[in-house]
Amino acid sequence: MICREAFNHDAGAHPMSADYRLELQTESDVTRALIFSATGEIAASGYAARYCDVFVYDRILTAEDHRRKGLGTIVMTALASARPASAELQMLVATAAGRELYRTLGWTDYGFYTSAVIPEET
Repeated sequence: MICREAFNHDAGAHPMSADYRLELQTESDVTRALIFSATGEIAASGYAARYCDVFVYDRILTAEDHRRKGLGTIVMTALASARPASAELQMLVATAAGRELYRTLGWTDYGFYTSAVIPEET
């Protein structure tokens, strides 16, 4: 688990190529960021939700063919723009590879977290 009290990354530091389009969708306390490629496929995405006074980032993904282009940073910055002022603490759970991105954005390791996925029965 990674924590940060404030994440206000400069969006101008990682401009998005004209080949991509960012879309934010907000419903209640959940925001979804989607970056579409020129062909219309989802190149990167992520969610953030407010729970009490915590803003939680979740499922931040960049498609294999679109990595190393700053899209993960752009998704995080877009989601951060939806954070209400009342959500003082920000948290996310990251993979080992994801932690490297978040550390460059100023996040700090807080503790280890493991999750399990139970596949649906068919």
